[in-house]
Amino acid sequence: MEHYGGMLNIQNKLYYTIAEFIPTTFDVGTNYAHLQVEQDNGLMMATMAYSKYIKPQHLQANNQKVVHIIIGFNNQKAANQAIKHGLFIEGKQVTVCKLLSELKRCLKCQNFRHYVADCKVETDRCACCSGKY
Repeated sequence: MEHYGGMLNIQNKLYYTIAEFIPTTFDVGTNYAHLQVEQDNGLMMATMAYSKYIKPQHLQANNQKVVHIIIGFNNQKAANQAIKHGLFIEGKQVTVCKLLSELKRCLKCQNFRHYVADCKVETDRCACCSGKY
């Protein structure tokens, strides 16, 4: 670490999942909430490293009772256990599924695996039928 200077920051790979219909009383992003979930579900300490709302809190309805959250686990075993058995959060059994990333899609030619900045097509194409405008 001496060779890289003092600004080096090493992070573990996180395994992201989506937990559905979590009560809004869950304190997203806090170590205390993560520790409580780990204890309630028999997970090793410090395996739940990350959590955040999918829909930002300021955009949620005032009377909203449940939300979906993204949870990042430090190890694959804990993520798989959560997916297989679900999690017990805020007194409620919730389902968990793997977070799948969306494919890259160019908004100019409508092809996958690249973005507009890298597109070599000269004319735009329709998003519905991929025909020329």
